[in-house]
Amino acid sequence: MGPLNLSAEDGRAVFDDLVAGDYVLTGNGVPKSVDVTIPCGQVYLDFKSPDCLRVAIGDMEGAMYKAGLRAGDLIISLNGVEFGPTQNAWELFRGEGNLSLVVLRDGVQLRLTMERVPNGTDWFEKLGGMLTPASRP
Repeated sequence: MGPLNLSAEDGRAVFDDLVAGDYVLTGNGVPKSVDVTIPCGQVYLDFKSPDCLRVAIGDMEGAMYKAGLRAGDLIISLNGVEFGPTQNAWELFRGEGNLSLVVLRDGVQLRLTMERVPNGTDWFEKLGGMLTPASRP
């Protein structure tokens, strides 16, 4: 494997002269090991901490779809507060009343409102999809 160059300015790691092939990536800042296929001799890795939630829709009758969320949307703010990588944002979706969301879709910010998932209710059935930690572009 070629040398690793760390760029303090932008936080990227650059591997020079890698042999094309399959690798397993592990390390600090990586939540689990990641399988990587290297197609050429130079690779840039840009690790960002999760600062949003990516939406996946599984049921168009669920609360997320009805609120206007679509697959691939990035939720960046809940009730006016942007969340970071350590905040358990899922807890904010539970309870009574509505939740105010700011969403990034194709580079445009949208403001949406959706019903929270009442305590004691099946989480996935009510939401109609999944939320996974992600990083903004």
